[in-house]
Amino acid sequence: MLRNQNSPSENGSDTDAHGEDPYISQMKMYAEYLVLQVTETGFIKASQNFDWYSMHWFRDSSFVSMALLRASKTLGRHDPELAERMIDAAHRINLFNMHTVEGRIGSIKNAISIRLEDHDEFFNMRNHIPARIGSDMRIHRYDSGEETGRHSWLLQHDSIPLLVNALYEELKVAAYPYTLTFLERNGGTLLGYMTKIVKTECADAWEERSTMLHAYDVAAVYSGIKKMIEIKGDAWCSAWCGTAQLDKNMLNGGAIDFLKQVFVRDNVIYSQARPFAEMPDTQFGVDASELYIFSQFGLDGKALGNPAIEECTLKRIESDLFAGNILPVRYKKDWYRGGGRWLLLGLRYADYIISNGRVDEGRRIIDYVADKFKGSLPEQDMINVETPANAVPSIEWLAWSYGEMLNAISSLKEREALRTHDIKLRMPLKTVS
Repeated sequence: MLRNQNSPSENGSDTDAHGEDPYISQMKMYAEYLVLQVTETGFIKASQNFDWYSMHWFRDSSFVSMALLRASKTLGRHDPELAERMIDAAHRINLFNMHTVEGRIGSIKNAISIRLEDHDEFFNMRNHIPARIGSDMRIHRYDSGEETGRHSWLLQHDSIPLLVNALYEELKVAAYPYTLTFLERNGGTLLGYMTKIVKTECADAWEERSTMLHAYDVAAVYSGIKKMIEIKGDAWCSAWCGTAQLDKNMLNGGAIDFLKQVFVRDNVIYSQARPFAEMPDTQFGVDASELYIFSQFGLDGKALGNPAIEECTLKRIESDLFAGNILPVRYKKDWYRGGGRWLLLGLRYADYIISNGRVDEGRRIIDYVADKFKGSLPEQDMINVETPANAVPSIEWLAWSYGEMLNAISSLKEREALRTHDIKLRMPLKTVS
């Protein structure tokens, strides 16, 4: 375990056998792995050892980019050269995603112009960005049948919002000219697209249930709109989108009210809904992807106007999905590869609870993962699986798991820095020529 006689004390003063904080040593190792996986063009496979994961996902790559940027602020004090390479790798990932979007900007403009009443055309995949792509920025040959599919599992509404989130984080540490130009040239289109899709169906974070609405995706789009407003300003965004539409979809209630009306029952945010169907679903459950609603997308109890919603939803996730285990399943009766316990979700939870003061609990999750998975960080921990009949070995070397480990350790070190009033936590903004 990292937490032993040589691991950090509460003030972070202990060191390992090499004279370094062992959490920093771990952080360097995980960061170095991710940096080496990013190609010169910014392409990064979801996993190195599973063919079906050999493609580039907007979701996975954006979370990895943000994790690298965040961790660079801590590692900048310990290994400035590695921190610079982390920032560069994150920017290359963002570049790959920006180039992909620009290559399909016409599709996004089509989606904005199509009436929602034209259901078959609006949900045609050719009018959206595919959730995963090959190294050539095109739909991979495995997914060729989805190019013009309706309600495709490749239609996932978090792709553009997560890119905007990643660019927002990038701008905190480096002002790359291409990023600034991209936002100036395409920001209005992306904003218009997000306001269009915020209340429409898509596949969920696990690429399932493509004809339903998902709380995770509504929150993701809310976050993307909010981050774009913070980047470009209210006046610029309103000029592009129209104040009335922006208010309707985000500012004056909008997405928040919609989420509460559609997904909240007894102060719990349930994961999915089909409110526009003739026979709306009545079976509700929570999903561990909802952790991102509070930790990434900014919809905590205060923003939702009722702290009990955050508290009750977290308790339901803990009771239903953790169920006494140190890592959660994605949802109850998960069938995928037997429904193991997901590292990235447990580590995201650790990040969240550490940032909210539950440091020892979060540290325990970090230590468990670091101690058990020394060779690689897989997708799942195959213990106490949900559907044993379907159980097969987990996929190894999952980039998203590495990103969430960086986030969890970053949260731990940020907490220590706040406690010791370390003003060097954030690296200064640099202008890149």
